[in-house]
Amino acid sequence: MKTKQLNTMKKLYMLAFLMLGIVSFAGAQHHIGFYLNGATPFNQLNDSGYRNGIGFSVEYLSPSLFAPNTRSPFEVRVGAGIEFFHHGSSKKVENLVFDTPNNDLGSSKLQNQMFGFFIAPKFIFNVGRFSPYVDVFANARIFNSYQVNRFNKEVQGYERSSSKPVVQNAAAHYGGSVGLIYNLGSRIAFDARVSYSTGSAINFVDLKSPAKDPDLASGITYRTVRTPVSDMLTYRIGILIKLDNIQRSPRTEYTPDNNRINLTPNTPAPRPAEVKPVPKPAPPVKH
Repeated sequence: MKTKQLNTMKKLYMLAFLMLGIVSFAGAQHHIGFYLNGATPFNQLNDSGYRNGIGFSVEYLSPSLFAPNTRSPFEVRVGAGIEFFHHGSSKKVENLVFDTPNNDLGSSKLQNQMFGFFIAPKFIFNVGRFSPYVDVFANARIFNSYQVNRFNKEVQGYERSSSKPVVQNAAAHYGGSVGLIYNLGSRIAFDARVSYSTGSAINFVDLKSPAKDPDLASGITYRTVRTPVSDMLTYRIGILIKLDNIQRSPRTEYTPDNNRINLTPNTPAPRPAEVKPVPKPAPPVKH
């Protein structure tokens, strides 16, 4: 199962790079967006106790595939980006004895997180300042559970906080979105979107389950949950910024005495001064 998921992710990455390579030849109206995100698990993922998430995302939006230099009533663009969600933390398990020379005390807790990469063709309808849109997307998401350990006080030679993954798995997601762009000006716009996706099976840690291990003073116990699907509703709000091409100013050349010379194709270069030869004196006449 893991090999199949990894192969699916590789295909999604290859498709993303191919489409971004195609749209990179367009000459104008590239955009980049910065967003605050929320996530709500659905179906068996919600029933299994996976918590709501909060995070952020960054998205690149290509020029229109058919009219890259103009704003038309209907546009098809390609978006691609990354997203991160924090899906909650467990309560701390206190009074753990860590393996240090002085048997220092500390605590542990568990966290669930999700990181994803997505690509989404967007179909945009421009009506004045408003641009409603729909999209379909493919998303490679990585669901991780971490154990975070922390000493009660600073311990020489050790970091006070450290973390390690205890569950890691990937899931292929696909779905659709509805959104609205409101153009605040020629370079900046407000963007809001709601998306729903269905995904493959994942494992994660039940954040209600951590407890002190009765057989190991520095350890904790927890329960791992497997859900057959990882369906999710996500929503985001943010700003979309237009990235114009930067044109270089005309090059200015200077002479050694710092006088400017503007050379154009119709202006010939100045001719160098001609040095006239000095006549040699006539030889004396003998009588």
